[in-house]
Amino acid sequence: MDLKKLKLTDRVIFILGLTLAGVVAFVLVAGVSIALLNMYLDLKRKRGKGGTVTIRGDAGARTDAEDNADPTDLPEQARLEAADRERHS
Repeated sequence: MDLKKLKLTDRVIFILGLTLAGVVAFVLVAGVSIALLNMYLDLKRKRGKGGTVTIRGDAGARTDAEDNADPTDLPEQARLEAADRERHS
């Protein structure tokens, strides 16, 4: 493509097109690099020291299905607990 043969408006459009292509390429490269950096930092944070351990406070909690179950179907200890809860309700 010979730029010397183009008119001024064609040159301006050509330069604006190249600028737009450069901006799009920069945004794509920057986005990918930020995403990769974010993934790396997340993995480092998960594996690194200072990680927290979550302890569930409701590990012994009963589910709704167990609460609504027929007491005769439950084992002896669970039946006693159900009767105790009904007395205190």
